[in-house]
Amino acid sequence: MYNRTASHGIMVDQFAFDNAFVSIEGFDFIEPFTMLYVDPSYAFDPNVSRAGTYFSWGPAGASDYFQILISAFSYDGSQVLGTSACASEDVGSLYFPGEYLQMYPPGSLLLIYMQRYSVSEKVIDNSLISAELYWEVVGTGSLY
Repeated sequence: MYNRTASHGIMVDQFAFDNAFVSIEGFDFIEPFTMLYVDPSYAFDPNVSRAGTYFSWGPAGASDYFQILISAFSYDGSQVLGTSACASEDVGSLYFPGEYLQMYPPGSLLLIYMQRYSVSEKVIDNSLISAELYWEVVGTGSLY
């Protein structure tokens, strides 16, 4: 169970720090929406172009940093072909350039990782508390 935008405290030995950090949000929507089909007959929909694909999500700005990883597999899933990554600020959309995908043949099966990260630091009672926050959704696709 994960509570979005919830305040969390930290206890270390005899020290307790209330409201040390606030958890980040997950996703209300992502595009292309076909990457999240849960019916197995829709898995690996051809939703990523070798010429490049726009991904979008909401809410935007819920984290500092956003990354998309695309892991490619052979058409039958028997071989790992590689992983490509693209990152930016969490602005609600990211263009994944085609040149990162040209090495994979059309019909490659894909695992698409959409990841958001935030780092927060807070000084409490002369102690520096640093929290690295992470949220991820994994979908499927295929390359066309």
